[in-house]
Amino acid sequence: MQRKDGPSLVGRTVQVGDRHMLVEALVGEGGFGQTYRARDAASGALFALKHMRIAAASDALREIRHEASIMERLNRGGGHPCVLRLHATLFAGGLGSETDGFMLLDYCSGAAPPPPPGRGLGC
Repeated sequence: MQRKDGPSLVGRTVQVGDRHMLVEALVGEGGFGQTYRARDAASGALFALKHMRIAAASDALREIRHEASIMERLNRGGGHPCVLRLHATLFAGGLGSETDGFMLLDYCSGAAPPPPPGRGLGC
């Protein structure tokens, strides 16, 4: 999969929080940006790195912060089995002049996991 616009992050290292992520592949693209498969340089663990272009829309920064806030609340108390866990959020550019947003999430390679016993039909 190739990006439709702008340079790709594939092959680059991106620091998100205290993690240095080696970006391996583009796995999806949407209205605000792209999602990449990235590997933690220290542990080798796979993550999804969501890169959002804030300049793409005037309300993008507010929407990204709102999404991160909701995900952080869902993470409390062990999270929800049908929601990817948010590990870190980063905004590039100075305060008030943010240009890009990044979210580091669990990597899901395809099918949803089976539901915990007694929790219904799943996601």
